[in-house]
Amino acid sequence: FSLIIIILFFLADNIFVNTLCKPRETLVEVEHEFPEAKFRRVVPSCVLLQRCGGCCSDEAMLCVSVSTHTTVMQLKQFTRNVHGATVEEIIELPFVEHSQCQCR
Repeated sequence: FSLIIIILFFLADNIFVNTLCKPRETLVEVEHEFPEAKFRRVVPSCVLLQRCGGCCSDEAMLCVSVSTHTTVMQLKQFTRNVHGATVEEIIELPFVEHSQCQCR
C-alpha cells in the first residue's frame, strides 16, 4: 500500500515539475520572427527554439523571459532570378532563444 502512495506522489511531483515556468522547445514560424520572409520561400518554414512556457502559481502572473541569447541558424532560401529560374542559397538568420524564465 505504501509503495502505491510513493508512486502516486512521484507521478504528481513529476507532473508538477513538467508544468513549471521554464524554457521549453517550441516550434516557431520563421515568418513570425522575420515578417519579410513571407516575400520569399524559406525552408524550413519553422524552427525549434527555446521559449518560455509553463504555469505560474498565481493566475495573475505570466511566464516571461528574463534572459535571452541569440542562435544563428542556416536555412535555405529560394528566389527567382531575372530569367525566372529558381535560385537556392543558404542564409543565416539570428533567432532569439530564452535562457531563463520567471513568473511576473
